[in-house]
Amino acid sequence: METINLFRKPGMESDVVHERVQRFFQDHDYTISRLYDEQAKYNVVIGGDGTFLRAVHSTSFSSIPFLGINTGHLGFFQEVNTTDLEEHLTLLLNKKYEIHSQALLGVTVETTAWTYTLLAVNEFLVKSSDEHIVHLGVNIDSVDFINTSGDGLMFSTPAGSTAYTLSAGGSILHQTLKGYQITTLHPVRSKSFDSLPTSLVLPAPSKTVVTIDRPDQERIQLVGDGISHHFHGVKRFTFFVPEDTIRRVIFRTNWYWKNLRDKLF
Repeated sequence: METINLFRKPGMESDVVHERVQRFFQDHDYTISRLYDEQAKYNVVIGGDGTFLRAVHSTSFSSIPFLGINTGHLGFFQEVNTTDLEEHLTLLLNKKYEIHSQALLGVTVETTAWTYTLLAVNEFLVKSSDEHIVHLGVNIDSVDFINTSGDGLMFSTPAGSTAYTLSAGGSILHQTLKGYQITTLHPVRSKSFDSLPTSLVLPAPSKTVVTIDRPDQERIQLVGDGISHHFHGVKRFTFFVPEDTIRRVIFRTNWYWKNLRDKLF
């Protein structure tokens, strides 16, 4: 008997859908795991994009394919709606789908005491923890590129390009592309500091090193997929595209364009 990992957003609508999903799988001889099972067949997520991101992080970026069922607002990660729920679950059990690998973004955080590595599905934001303007040096592939000042910098994956980055003026990138983009947040425009005229799209092999002015090293904050991280004595951040990916169940190859049209335009 195979197992399904089931995640859901709190709330009445998600509870109702959860009951439908649980009943469907149990009627087809699947077991629903109360805790994350590393041997499960699928990770099924009921909710919106926030629920999806929490499920990915709580499973440490599981290699088990994720299927999103939308009971949230935008739902860029959720192809399945509640109106055609059983139809898509039947396609799932009959293996009539594709598996898309979705690239992540990694960052190495070097401090005076330790080095940490974190991953994100959507984006990382480098900013001040106390609303001060921050001064950041940006080096791309060993080339000193810009010295910028402002509210911070955002580094986003193609999947994250329709999230926070889009509201900050970034470009929309198809989720299957390999690479990431840098977007400046409210930069100070002066002769003393540089500013990107638009977001900058980098290929997957490129590494970006961000250095922090000494006065900002204790107030710098790193936010990954909405999760805040605080470090003491930050020396630099190095952003890169890791080999790690997450896998998603996709029923329609052109679903991304349809979803983009319906959600944004």
